[in-house]
Amino acid sequence: MKSLIAIVVAALGFYYAWPLITGPSVVIDEVTAFSENDAVVMQVNFAVPVRYENHFPERSGEFLQVKVRLVSLGKTQWKESLGLSKVRPELAKQVGLVNVAFEGDVEGGPLVTFLFTRTVEFELRQDTGMNTLTVVFPTRAPAPGASS
Repeated sequence: MKSLIAIVVAALGFYYAWPLITGPSVVIDEVTAFSENDAVVMQVNFAVPVRYENHFPERSGEFLQVKVRLVSLGKTQWKESLGLSKVRPELAKQVGLVNVAFEGDVEGGPLVTFLFTRTVEFELRQDTGMNTLTVVFPTRAPAPGASS
């Protein structure tokens, strides 16, 4: 009986460790956005643990590239284009978001790349967990008396 339990435990351990050894089949689970105070907050939820390393440009640009490190023994060799399927259209339009992509095989990567239609300001927030990247896009209310 003890050997059967040991085999079952070993099989379960191998099952759950396999993605860490071979690399994940999907890196980004979803991208969502919501309004918070005077900002649009975008969250990239990862299917695997990642660590934020750095980003470029620092505060504003027509794109944002975030370098992450996958907490995995396997290498990520693919690209995922996530589009805007989970982002409310009005929020994507508000920040000029065109696309979000994961680029696992680029030099200096892996990268999460945001592409915008115009120059936008942003701020990255590092969450305490290892499964979410948060980007805040400040929005400014129109000046009193200004017309849209």
